[in-house]
Amino acid sequence: MRYPGLVVLVFMIASLLPGCSPGFHGELRSQVSSYEFSLARWVLITLIRRVKPSFTVGGLSHEEKVAIVGEFFTLVGQAKAYRQHISQEENEAKRGTLQEELLRIQEKKAELENKVERILEEQIRGVLQGQGVYHPWFRRLPLRVFFPPPRLEIDPAPYLLVISPRERIIPIAQIILKPDIDWQIAEDLENRIENKFNVSALVTDRLSGLATFPILIADDRGLRTAIRTIADEWTHHYLFFAPLGRALAFDFYNYDLRTVNETVACIVAEEVTDLVIQKYYSHIVDEEEIRAQDERQDKFHSELRIIKKVVNEYLLQGKIDEAEKFMEDSRLGLLEKGFYVRKLNQAFFARRAPYISTPVTVNPLAEIVKEIRKGSPDLGEFLKRMAQIVLTYDTPLKYNGAIVIIQVRDSRVHLSSYKGEAIRGVKSREVPDIETALDRERGDG
Repeated sequence: MRYPGLVVLVFMIASLLPGCSPGFHGELRSQVSSYEFSLARWVLITLIRRVKPSFTVGGLSHEEKVAIVGEFFTLVGQAKAYRQHISQEENEAKRGTLQEELLRIQEKKAELENKVERILEEQIRGVLQGQGVYHPWFRRLPLRVFFPPPRLEIDPAPYLLVISPRERIIPIAQIILKPDIDWQIAEDLENRIENKFNVSALVTDRLSGLATFPILIADDRGLRTAIRTIADEWTHHYLFFAPLGRALAFDFYNYDLRTVNETVACIVAEEVTDLVIQKYYSHIVDEEEIRAQDERQDKFHSELRIIKKVVNEYLLQGKIDEAEKFMEDSRLGLLEKGFYVRKLNQAFFARRAPYISTPVTVNPLAEIVKEIRKGSPDLGEFLKRMAQIVLTYDTPLKYNGAIVIIQVRDSRVHLSSYKGEAIRGVKSREVPDIETALDRERGDG
């Protein structure tokens, strides 16, 4: 078979799709069925297209490969700018001229797309192998086997519908929506779901990518974001073939499992992105601009974290209406500070909660994963250690069968770090969840 593990990965995708069960999830899917994005159909069509004989990039020089990728992402930026101009232009004749130029850019971009996909696959694989990454499945073989291979497809990315209870910030349903729906449809869908089920609903911006096989990468993102997304989603592929990832596949809404998986993926993605940029694209990526963007994002996240702390306090007291009014007032306050958020609600925070790169979330598991990375000599060793973790609620979390990381019993949280040393003075206390425990110890809540 041309793609190792293809059959298993297809079943992985199927396992992640919510079933048409009766009750809430069944009724919810009936509300969104006409807008739902079919992952299975996309994967099938993409794989059939890739099976056809195609070119390779092996004959291209290092300089040629870098130039092709650079040109492609320059066109991505130009296309984004033209779409914005078109949306703001009121003169029909000028709008027509802009649309013609946009079409020319998109045609040129399409000519380069397949080459860019192969080049980035090759470069990311090389960086991962250079970090000693191979799959623990093959640890007993004399040769280290790199698996699974990074495969990607650049395409228009879908949206994501996130559902959270109003009384608590936690995702209870996520459904992928077609990439061609407009915001009026999205807002109508949110309102209909909220009114029918008394929940918090949010249609997010277009996703950066999905951990399908091949990995779906959004066609409107910059070079750095594309590389980071590929590395992030590839890590989910890697973990699926180990206890940590398989556990999440069968318990997708488990908050702690998602936190550990997403933290590992974010750490790998950040490091791989930096290495790829340094090795191939340091002359293309404007580090000053990236730094400015990161500082602005950090400021935005700090604002969100302050908002979330207050919201959590309201919800813990059962003051749902007050929490929602506070979020809307805060959204308007963010707008005055230059941060646009279309809708700020429980589902917004539920979507962001498991991601280590977003300071909106505070979960001791994320901090512990970072400690494990610090104690690992390279990414290969870090991934090998993390892949074998099995997380349960009534026994200590261990890796390599010995080291206790976190223990939760009778609503009490006990933390210890990699190598068993205390990482912070967290005392046992009665708490509703792990996140609140750490918030209170830090003085955040």
